[in-house]
Amino acid sequence: MEIIIPEHWDEKHLITFLYISVSVSDFIMTSKETTVLNQNLDRLFKEQYHLSESEKEAILLEVKSFPIANDAERIEAIKLLSEKISLDPETYQYVVNSLDEIAHSDKCVAIEEHSLMYYIRLRFNRNYPTK
Repeated sequence: MEIIIPEHWDEKHLITFLYISVSVSDFIMTSKETTVLNQNLDRLFKEQYHLSESEKEAILLEVKSFPIANDAERIEAIKLLSEKISLDPETYQYVVNSLDEIAHSDKCVAIEEHSLMYYIRLRFNRNYPTK
């Protein structure tokens, strides 16, 4: 299946997708992960993007509805998003810290979470070559 990123997706969709991706990467999305994910989205969306709760929920629902069937498709979507959307250094650091917080929230960082976070860092840290 070919992954097609919606044209209107921006940083907010990207960040939401990354948070959800790490949360589900070990096949167990705990209530603690969900809570930490939502807290991080709240902080970022309200403080940096000045979004309302309903705007945040609309983005979250849209990203959750994005059709991803398996890990290979998720990796491909992250690759495509990294080619389309750049994060400024401050947002990048916030996202990396948030991903770490989400992964550690259930007191167990699975190899799948660790691997995906490493891949995300490589794709979005512009100090690394992109090819």
